[in-house]
Amino acid sequence: MRLISKIGNKKNAIAIAAMLMLSGIGISDSVSHADNKDITKKDIISNNGKIEEYSIDTLSNEEKMVIDEAVQQAEVSGSSAGEILNCVEDDKIVSLGVEEILDQYYSEENVDQKKISDFKNTLNIDINKQLEAYENAWNERNNSDEVDYIVGEELFIFDKDTTKEEMNSVLNTVSEDYEIIVDNNFEIDETLSEQKKKRLKALKNYEGNLVVKAKLDLDQTVSSAAKELNNYACVIGAEKNYKCYVEGLTSELNDTYIGKQYYLDTCNFQDAWDSAKVGLDNQEIWIAVVDSGCNMSHSDLQGGLVKKYAVDITKKDTNGKYVRLDNLPEKQQYDTTHGTQVAGLIIAKGNNKKGIVGAARGWYNTSCQVMPIKVSSGLESNGDIYNDDVSPVISYSDLIKGIDYAIKSGAEVINVSISDSGNADAYAEVVKKAENAGVVVVACAGNANVSSKQYPAANKYVVAVGGTQGKTINKKYKKSNYGSWVNIVAPATGIVSTESGNSYTKGGVEGTSYSTALVSATVGMMRHVNANLTPKEIRSCLYSSATSITSDYFQCGFLNAGFAVQKAKYMGFRSGAPMLYEINAVDGKKIQIQWTLKNVFQPERVQLYRSESLNGTYTKIVTFKGDNIYSNFHEYVDSTATVGKEYYYKIRCVMKYGDGYKYTPYSGAIKVKIK
Repeated sequence: MRLISKIGNKKNAIAIAAMLMLSGIGISDSVSHADNKDITKKDIISNNGKIEEYSIDTLSNEEKMVIDEAVQQAEVSGSSAGEILNCVEDDKIVSLGVEEILDQYYSEENVDQKKISDFKNTLNIDINKQLEAYENAWNERNNSDEVDYIVGEELFIFDKDTTKEEMNSVLNTVSEDYEIIVDNNFEIDETLSEQKKKRLKALKNYEGNLVVKAKLDLDQTVSSAAKELNNYACVIGAEKNYKCYVEGLTSELNDTYIGKQYYLDTCNFQDAWDSAKVGLDNQEIWIAVVDSGCNMSHSDLQGGLVKKYAVDITKKDTNGKYVRLDNLPEKQQYDTTHGTQVAGLIIAKGNNKKGIVGAARGWYNTSCQVMPIKVSSGLESNGDIYNDDVSPVISYSDLIKGIDYAIKSGAEVINVSISDSGNADAYAEVVKKAENAGVVVVACAGNANVSSKQYPAANKYVVAVGGTQGKTINKKYKKSNYGSWVNIVAPATGIVSTESGNSYTKGGVEGTSYSTALVSATVGMMRHVNANLTPKEIRSCLYSSATSITSDYFQCGFLNAGFAVQKAKYMGFRSGAPMLYEINAVDGKKIQIQWTLKNVFQPERVQLYRSESLNGTYTKIVTFKGDNIYSNFHEYVDSTATVGKEYYYKIRCVMKYGDGYKYTPYSGAIKVKIK
C-alpha cells in the first residue's frame, strides 16, 4: 500500500526528507555513500556459517514507505526517484531502492533509457555495474529466439544434504522464484502392484542430489547466475534450461495399415510376442512416454493406457496436483500428435481388424501399457499448435520433472524421444535416480546428422537409440545422429502409427523418435518376462542380442526384439528344474501325468522322456505346448509302450532361444507299469 501521494517532484523530496527525519532514518542534503560506490543487489552476510539476507521484508514500515515512494516517482521521472534516495543515509535501504527501481524499468518490454539515464545521473552513487548487469540480462531476454536455452531460467544442482533454509538463502542471491524438480521425497501409491511398490520402497533409501529450476531476477543472465551460485559449497553445478525438441518429422508415404509395418518383421517382433505370451502373470509393465502428450480417446489405444498417471507436467489443479490428461479437452491433451504416434507404435491394439499393432502389445495383447506424460507447453514461434511441422517447446527442466514423475509413479521403462546437446549434469541426477529405482531409460540419438553427444541419450545409464533407413539395417537414416555413444539402432523411416483425432498417419513418419519407441517396446517385454532383471542386465541383454551390422557411423548392433526378449526370459528360466510328482497308468496305454513348474520361470514347452531303466537312455516321446502346460493334470497315450512293462519317465522344460532352444535340467524320474 502506497502511503505517500505524489505532490510534485521537489515538494515530494522535501516531504520525504521530513518523514525520514521524524521516523529516525538518517538523511542529509547530499549523501556521498563513499563506502559503497558499487552497491550489490542483495546484501548477503556470512555469520558463523549462517547466511542471512537483507531484503525488503526485513525493513520497518517507514523504511518500506521510502522505497515505495521512490518507485512510484520512478514511473514519472528517473531524477525524482534519484532525489528521494539521495536523502537516505542507510546504504542498505539505498541498495534495495535501486534494485526495486531498476527491476521496474527493466521489466518493461520497451526500456525507457532516458528515465534510466536521469536516475543514474541524479544519484550520488555509482550504479554502472548494476546497470550493466540489468542491460546484459535484458538483451539476453530480448534475443531469446537466437539461443538454444530458456532465457531467464537456470538449473542448479544442490548437494543432497542442503537444508531448505540454506537453499533459500543461496538462491535468493539470484532468484525469488524457484522450484525443486528432483528430490528424494515422495509418497508411494498403495494401489500399485506389489512388484512396483517393492521397487519404489527400495528407492526410499536412495539419496541423490537435488535439482532446482530457478526463474532468475531481472539483473541475472544464465552465466552471471551460474557464476554467483558456484561460489557456494552446497551448489554442485549450474546448467542452462535448454530447449528440447521431439525427434519426429513428417514424411510422404501413403499407407496406414499393418501391411506397411515392415519394421515388425525386420526387428523380429513376432518371436518377442511368442516369448511374452507364454506364462503371463498379469504383471503390468508401464512404459512412460515423456513427450508432447497423447490423444487419450484414440480407439486403438484403449486398454493400453495408464490413465490414472497420465498427466500434463506443465499444469496443476487447485490442489497442487498435475492435471490428468483425460480430464482435459481433447485438443489440450497434446501439443502435437508426436506423443500419440510414439504411444501407438508401442501399444496400439493388435488383431482388432483396424489400424496397426503396437510393438509391445502384439497379437496376444501382452501386459505392457503406456503412461503418457506431457512435458511440452505450446509451440515455438507462432505456429499452429496442432501442426506437426512445428516443434513444441520443451524445457530442460520440464523434461527432467517428467522423468522424475514417471519414476515415482511406478514406470518400469521411460521412453524419451526428445534430445538436446546441452550439459548433462542435471540429467545425470534424475537418470541415476531411475537406475537406483530399477527403471530403464531409453532415449533417441536425435536427428541433426552429427556425431556430438545428445542428452539424455548419451548418459551411461541410458539406452541411446540411433536410426536406420527402411529395411536396410546397415544404412544410417540420413538425419540420425551417430557415434560410439549410440548403443543400438532401429528403423527410423516409413513408420506407420496412430495419430491424433482417432486417425492414423497419412503416410509414414520418420525420425529417431520412432526407433526409440521400438526399443522401448522391446525393453517393456523384457521386463514382462523377467521383472527381476536390473537395468544393467537389461541393457546387456539388449546389446548382446542385437544383430551385427556394418556401418561407418555406428559401433553397435541392430535391434532384434525377439532374441532380446528370449535372452531376458532365459536369465530367469534357467534357474530351476520342473518337478514330476506323480504319473499313473490307467486303461490301455493311457497315462496320467502331474507336474509343477513353480521352479521354472515361464517355460514355453514341456518334453516328456521315457527309458526302460532308471539309468538307461531316455527318449523324447511327446512335447506339450501352450498355456495348458501350467495346469497340474495332463493325459497322454503312450502308443509305443508295451502293456505290462515297466518304464521310467521324466520331464524337462524348453524355450526358444535365437535359432535354437534352451533347456532346464530334467526332473527326477518316476517308475510306471503300463496296464
